[in-house]
Amino acid sequence: MGAEVEIIPALLPHLTGLRLEAVVVRGITVRIDAATQTVRASCGVCGAWSTTVHGRYVRRLGDVRLGGHEVLVALTVRRFACVNAECRRQTFVEQVPGLTRRHARHTVLATGDLQAVAAALGGRPGSRLAQRLAVSVCPAPR
Repeated sequence: MGAEVEIIPALLPHLTGLRLEAVVVRGITVRIDAATQTVRASCGVCGAWSTTVHGRYVRRLGDVRLGGHEVLVALTVRRFACVNAECRRQTFVEQVPGLTRRHARHTVLATGDLQAVAAALGGRPGSRLAQRLAVSVCPAPR
């Protein structure tokens, strides 16, 4: 057979660069437990780079459907202390380019799909189609 391909980068390229810790299939849901691997992050307000980790927490992000399964990314991110004494933000959370945005409950890819549905249909019809496509409006904690 041909060259082996790692399944996650092939099917979910937007998760490339993360440390994948587990993939759990439960019913119609696939939960992907992952963590960032960067050493430093940039403050979203002043742009200063920091390596001082203030804490960690898990973000739960709804993602695009995969093989008939709803996908939830449980992403462990770090909160960094801003090293710029003049910055109005004392701490900030690292963002993963192409995957996360501040306060978002969906991956960038899933958000794009939801926006396309909303622009095409709006309101209740859009909500029904989004549910059919299994792009959950608010991923449930697990």
